[in-house]
Amino acid sequence: MKSLLIKYLFIVINKFFGPAVNAAQAIGNTVSSQCNTLSGSLTGALWPAITNMYGAKEMDKMRSFVYRACRLGPMLIMLFALPLSIEIDEVLKLWLVNPPRFTAGLCLISMIYAVVDMSSMGYAIAVHASGNVSRYQMAVGGFNLLTFPAALFVAYLGCNVYWIMIAVACLRFVMGLIRIKYARRIVGLSGLYWVRRVFLPILLIGCISLLSGVLVRSFLSPSFLRVCITTGATEICFLPVSCLFL
Repeated sequence: MKSLLIKYLFIVINKFFGPAVNAAQAIGNTVSSQCNTLSGSLTGALWPAITNMYGAKEMDKMRSFVYRACRLGPMLIMLFALPLSIEIDEVLKLWLVNPPRFTAGLCLISMIYAVVDMSSMGYAIAVHASGNVSRYQMAVGGFNLLTFPAALFVAYLGCNVYWIMIAVACLRFVMGLIRIKYARRIVGLSGLYWVRRVFLPILLIGCISLLSGVLVRSFLSPSFLRVCITTGATEICFLPVSCLFL
């Protein structure tokens, strides 16, 4: 379903903005996928464990693993995405020399999209572990189908490609809230816990880490050395702040 909707999204972008912008979106998806690799491995490792705990009726332990997946998944994406987002222009020049227009912005939005999606993935795993997925799949799948008409509507309004991807990211966030709603109803997971211990800490950690990297970047001239120094400064701030708030 997700891959099919991405293909439809490419069709909309190609129709309204041309192949150059479509290429920029493809690069953004590639960057997002690479940042998501480690986080996806974590999800794959936790899925059978959460399923087994639900089957064994170890509900407290299962909830602990679900919350851990929701916290660690986005953090593993941010580990790469935060320094990359600060130096995205320089990295794209080093990688592609002359990247297509909109590439940097689409990469940033795609990385935000990946973090938002992963932040509620633990709740989705818990719902699937219960086996009671018929209404959940109808709700999530039906809402997911809105991606294509939403992108088409925004394009017809005359907005640029950034707004199409922002609309898709917002839909993904709402779909995450739907996951949380069904997980609370079916498995008894807390929605308030997600806000207090997942969403707000991730937002705070991201802002603090980005600020440290941006401050270092402002004192240096564009170069590969600046990319390395900015990355180091961002990670040095990110790791202890993550331990403090998570």
